[in-house]
Amino acid sequence: MLQPLIPNVTHQIEFRIDSNLDDVALAGVSVRALCNHFEMSGDVAYQVELCVVEMLNNVIEHGYKFQKGHTIKVRFGVGQGRLEVTIIDEAEPMGERNEPRLCYDIENIESIPENGYGRYLVNQIMDQVDYRSDRGANYLSMVKSLSS
Repeated sequence: MLQPLIPNVTHQIEFRIDSNLDDVALAGVSVRALCNHFEMSGDVAYQVELCVVEMLNNVIEHGYKFQKGHTIKVRFGVGQGRLEVTIIDEAEPMGERNEPRLCYDIENIESIPENGYGRYLVNQIMDQVDYRSDRGANYLSMVKSLSS
């Protein structure tokens, strides 16, 4: 059983999507709506949605190799002035990745790479990120402080 990173979560909901890139947008809209329900700022709602969408795309692309028909769970919890979102899947576990090298020509927009920055971005936006695999399931938990 996965223990939340936030003790005493006061509100929690879990939903599921298929490992289909078309369903990622539904998850993003759902997360944004939940953030709005809990009266989070527009900036926080956008950041959390971005992180969830980015990590769901990674699971589908790298873990499931774009194969549809697999369930991905998204758990959203709020408590103690913090938000926690956990993505649970049974795909190939994420390997260790080094931080991307930010090498590009600022004068040439075509030189800016499109891929490889998702996990880096999530680590920069969220206050705490934890990833582990246990008994065939992968758990990616992301925590964001809601205090100003």
